[in-house]
Amino acid sequence: RHAALLRIAGELQAQPWDALSGRDLRRGLARSERRTAKAEKRAARTGDPQDLHRWRRRVRRLRMQLEAMPALDSALAASIKRKGPGHQARALHALGDQLGRQQDLRMVRNLVRVMPGVPERRGLLAQIDAALAAALG
Repeated sequence: RHAALLRIAGELQAQPWDALSGRDLRRGLARSERRTAKAEKRAARTGDPQDLHRWRRRVRRLRMQLEAMPALDSALAASIKRKGPGHQARALHALGDQLGRQQDLRMVRNLVRVMPGVPERRGLLAQIDAALAAALG
């Protein structure tokens, strides 16, 4: 693992970061924001666990991009006209956590549903459903 991390770190350092412009960052963030919004709409429309998981992944990627921006170049990051990217990253982190809790509850519910010999299955499923309803807001 350590060797793999060193190799990846070397590959990252070898990238032409100095060629990255503010325009490139703005375009990349705009694309990530569009993809995140599209995933959110689809997840809201279908309620499908895979769509919800895709939305969660998009939220996570956008958050990581916002968090990484100041490390690229503080002047370059400052050239991007965004209000409080740190605040937005924190909000995305909270949203990602919320989506993760929902996914965990769905997984537990699916396991309890098919698990043999679970005493009080109905009551347990009702508790999970209540927790899921509360997590959905």
